[in-house]
Order: sequence, then C-alpha cells, then structure tokens
Amino acid sequence: MREEVSYTKKITISAMLVAVAIVINSFRVTVPIGGAPVLTVSFGGPLIKFAGLLFGPMFGGAAGVVVDLVVHFINPMGAYIWELTVVEFIKGASIAILFQVIQKVRFKVFSICYICVCTAAVLFGLVNAIVMNTLPESAYCLMLMSIGRRADYVSYGLAAAGLLGLTPYLLAWIWLRKREARDDGFFKTFMRLLPAVGIPCFILTTVNTFVLRRYGIFTSVPFVAIWIPRMVEELIMVLLNVYMLAALFKIYSIAFKRRG
Repeated sequence: MREEVSYTKKITISAMLVAVAIVINSFRVTVPIGGAPVLTVSFGGPLIKFAGLLFGPMFGGAAGVVVDLVVHFINPMGAYIWELTVVEFIKGASIAILFQVIQKVRFKVFSICYICVCTAAVLFGLVNAIVMNTLPESAYCLMLMSIGRRADYVSYGLAAAGLLGLTPYLLAWIWLRKREARDDGFFKTFMRLLPAVGIPCFILTTVNTFVLRRYGIFTSVPFVAIWIPRMVEELIMVLLNVYMLAALFKIYSIAFKRRG
C-alpha cells in the first residue's frame, strides 16, 4: 500500500493535506457541557492521519503539530496548552507506527487477535467488577482495592475499553461485510485501520481530558460526565475517519497507478 516516492513529493503531498486540513478544521463545531467546550467536531482529521499513513510517523506527527498550531492561532478556543500539541504529535506518529505493524500481520490472524484481546478485556473487567461488588472480603478484591481510586480502571474501565474496541469492529463487519466480494481491498484496509486509528485516539482523548482538567477546564463536573460523551463522540469520529481514510487510500492508489 505504501508507494516509493521522492522526499520532495512526500513534502509536497503532506503540505497539501495539511493545508486542506487547516481550512476544514477552521470550521470546527464546539459543544459545551457545564460551560466548558467538551466536544469539538471537525473533519480535517483524516487528512492529517493520511500523511503519516502514507509516509511514516514523522510526517504524521509533524502534520498534527502544524495543523494544531495554525488552527489554534487562527481560531483560538481559550489559552494555548502546549501539552495538547504534544498529544497531536504522538497521535499522528503512533497511528502511522501501529498501521505499519498491523499491515505485516496476516488479515485472518489480525482479526482473531483483535477480537480475542477486546473480548478478554471486557470479560476481565466484568469479573473484576463482580468481585469488587459481591466479594469485598476476598483476597483478590482486597488486591484490586489496594489500587485506590483507580480500582475502577481495572474493572469498569477495562470492560468499557474492550467494548470500545469491539463496537466499531462489529459495526464495520456488519456494514462492510457485503462489500467484501466486490471490494475486498477496501474492507481489509478499513478493518486494519480501525485499531490503528482507534487505539491511539481513545487513549489520547482520555489523556487530553486529564490535561484539560489540570488547567482548570472541566473541573465543574465529574470526570466520568466529561469522559463518556467525549468517548462516544470519539467512537463516531473514528468510524468516519477510518471510512474516509480507506477511501483516500483507494483514490491515492488509483491516481498513483494512472501516473505510473
């Protein structure tokens, strides 16, 4: 899927993707909750991620940084927070790295491993939650409770993480499975992109929430009341982003072949 292109061409294509992403992200929509801008919806994300998927993690990270900085200073939404720019770099780079790794795995093996890991997370989280609520005096429960306030992370949080992984995968399987006979490449690209995009986005959205609370944003409401709507929004955006990225891969492949 990755084509051999010159460094100049990589810079040129990445710059074009970044420019279009900046224009699109300038028209982002913000939904406030508790007086704070909790949900920010924009559609330039696929173009930022596409640079890294095509040319590697440094291009993906750099694209994320440039778009974040330019959009912030063109249309600021509060004070500049440098940690969020670092998160954008990590997101762009990690998506590219994860996709490179996933591409090397046979599709059937990848699918089985993905479903097994997500299912194990759900079951393990549910077991921990049941033990904590029904066997408070057991040694295992006492071990879990020794974590303190973060004990919920290895119970409800772990189950939620597994569900977040399974939900888009199953939706995609139902939605796109009928396309497999006539467009097998699109289906497999979509499925491989799901964890490559979803895992960093879900993790870093959670990190973003902690960072924003550290700066006094979102502190008027409980963490869960902010985290849940942000994760739901992220789930929807991941599905849209992955579909658009799979389409961009197909368009790029066709354009490159025609030029060749």
